[in-house]
Amino acid sequence: LKHAKSDFEFSQQREQHLKLQLDSLKMEVQKMHATNTSILSVQKSEAMHFQDEKRILVQQLEEDSEARYKDIALQLEKKENVLNKLRAVISRLQEENASLRDKHSAE
Repeated sequence: LKHAKSDFEFSQQREQHLKLQLDSLKMEVQKMHATNTSILSVQKSEAMHFQDEKRILVQQLEEDSEARYKDIALQLEKKENVLNKLRAVISRLQEENASLRDKHSAE
């Protein structure tokens, strides 16, 4: 009986410990989700800003000379490269988010 009581107490302690770990993991996932959401929001805003800049640059291309056209085309290409990098980061963050959700669900 004493042994059973000891096993029961140990299992209760283990269960409490696991609950605390689970709560801690849930908090960590919530923090990561909030961070990812914030990052995605900023990146979407930046992407929209780049799109606005792109529209302005295209308008300037139509108004400027051939030399100006070549200069702006180079700037536009650089901005599109930055935008593509942002898209890749957004995609990676979405994959990490999904992975975290799957990992959390599995636990």
